[in-house]
Amino acid sequence: MKKIIISVLAPFILLTTMALSCKKDEGTPVEPEPATHGSIKGSVVEFGSTNPLAMVNVYSVPPTSFVKTDSSGKYIINTVEPGEYQVVAAKIGFDTISVNVNVTAGAVTVADFILVNNGSKGGVQFGQISGTVFNSASFLPIGKVNLITLPATGSITTDDSGKFNFGNVPAGQYKLKAEKKGYDTTSVTVTVYGGNTSEADIYMDKSDTSNSFNTGTIIGNVKDSQSLLAINGALVSTNPATSSVFSKNDGSYRFENIEPGSYTIQVSKSGYQDASAQITVSAGKITQADFTLISKSGRVTGTVTDAATLQPVPGVNIQTQPATVSITTDTSGKFTLENISPATYTIKANVAGYLTASLSVVVTAGNVTQADISLTKIN
Repeated sequence: MKKIIISVLAPFILLTTMALSCKKDEGTPVEPEPATHGSIKGSVVEFGSTNPLAMVNVYSVPPTSFVKTDSSGKYIINTVEPGEYQVVAAKIGFDTISVNVNVTAGAVTVADFILVNNGSKGGVQFGQISGTVFNSASFLPIGKVNLITLPATGSITTDDSGKFNFGNVPAGQYKLKAEKKGYDTTSVTVTVYGGNTSEADIYMDKSDTSNSFNTGTIIGNVKDSQSLLAINGALVSTNPATSSVFSKNDGSYRFENIEPGSYTIQVSKSGYQDASAQITVSAGKITQADFTLISKSGRVTGTVTDAATLQPVPGVNIQTQPATVSITTDTSGKFTLENISPATYTIKANVAGYLTASLSVVVTAGNVTQADISLTKIN
């Protein structure tokens, strides 16, 4: 049974938030280490269009990190201590928007923003959608239900008491879609009026899980393209949305009870280029999708030797121009410059008793550039 209650209340704020709890890994022989931090991510678009807004300043109060949206309007703040934060989105020429969120360990809290251009606010009318999600059999509230509006204004999740609120939704008619594992996806239609709040209480039916072979499983591993070492803490999600998980210490991830069909698996990690893969999930089967992430930066490694003896020279100061980092060679004359942005650099080697030497190199994302240097002794 599904019921909708529509009523009129009061205006609210222009933003949406969504907490996507990392799905618990089931059926694995090794217990994962408990997560100690969460993440905040989201996207920013301009009101009245689907155009993403790049270079929007996004930060939290109390402070965690100060980030900017990328060219697709997306941002992510990683390694956030659990607790309550105010997330702020600000861009010159647009209204500044903030939202209060609750970050939990091992979970992704999503705060999506719709910013209104200061020069185009005339005549804009907003409303609000508010309500509670209930179990249709027990009439008890359901927490952590994912909710989205179609057309899209944002995405949020219900709190522990099943309540939700979409703030500052442009006036019009919307389909409100509710999703949660173990329940049938439920959609209701609601009309939003400018300056008012429409309430939509949703009743969800429990899914029939009598046949465990109705769904499939997705597994995989995430590795670094240079070192081939496992990447811990990569955010893995599916499209269409099912849930989001973080890769574990061994780089593995797992999704259980996935409805059969075609999905795009999306992987993101700070400092790496995003990756995705198309897969097909079949009932009763396991589908594997492994990823090798390419770093957004490169690495320069090399050895400094004596030009005459060919012996390694330790303690040589290595610098780049333009400046990045400054290090010295080890006892074997070796050096490595990590996390170097792609560009052309001059590598300079300087140590007492030798002439300064330099070498031009080109650093590319995800690759290792070799830069061996020979030093000539001063006579």
